[in-house]
Amino acid sequence: MRPLSGFNYKRVKTLEEAWGAAVRYPGEARYLAGGTDLLVQLKKGTIRTPLLISLKGVRHLNGVTLTGDSVHIGPLTAVGDLIRSEALKSKNPLLLLAAVQMGSRQIRNMATVGGNLCNASPAGDLSTALLCLDTEVKIEGPGGARSEKLVDFFKGPGRTSLQPGEILTGILVPSSGKDWHWSYQKLGVRRAMEIGIVNVALGLNLEREMCREARIALGSVASTPIRCRKAEKRMEGKRFSPELIDEVAEVSAREADPIDDLRASGAYRREMVINLVRRGLRALWQIPDGKK
Repeated sequence: MRPLSGFNYKRVKTLEEAWGAAVRYPGEARYLAGGTDLLVQLKKGTIRTPLLISLKGVRHLNGVTLTGDSVHIGPLTAVGDLIRSEALKSKNPLLLLAAVQMGSRQIRNMATVGGNLCNASPAGDLSTALLCLDTEVKIEGPGGARSEKLVDFFKGPGRTSLQPGEILTGILVPSSGKDWHWSYQKLGVRRAMEIGIVNVALGLNLEREMCREARIALGSVASTPIRCRKAEKRMEGKRFSPELIDEVAEVSAREADPIDDLRASGAYRREMVINLVRRGLRALWQIPDGKK
């Protein structure tokens, strides 16, 4: 890696100040949050910028708060702060299950939720979990503010719907009720500090033996994290059976579009989707009253 150089650095305290700085370099300025991904890319030379704008001084972009029936996460919130959040422990445990599997403790205390989403890695732990939670994001820029579903935010590896100058300013996660049960599984070569070969986030809204609603999200098996809508539909209104679980696992794998890379082949990833979805669903269906 080469030393960091060749760009100007500006720390701002307001969004307006950030936009004012970015407009001088349309489409070229970069916003900095935690920097755990961006700084590595700058050192490698895979990205270049004439201006790096630090958002760390914009205080209202940090923190986790309850807003009605939802949890609002500021994009500058560190992943470590998510894990320590009492609001998330009771409202959105799935996000905590994913967060604790991200990197080392040092990385989690630097990396931010917003930076992780904007990095748009198909293998992102938080991205997969937040997609399963039906999350919305708020985006603001010189042209105004807008909200959209997280599933529409991701456009491809390293690509999002953010337009030049726009900033991710909020992450809104619907609270899950007591009838929801969650699972997060990450398959990697190592148990820690690993990019997932396959990530599987599952949610079931159960009434004894019947599934009222299902959520299945996969990471590292397509160009973006994905929701398995067809597999989810197969479960709604159904009662537990081994045959149903096997069918849903197979459908989930068919909705994936994995590639061959240095970490695994596409065929291996599909097979692991089947195994992990099957294992997770069987475990979740054991929760209510100890029944299947």
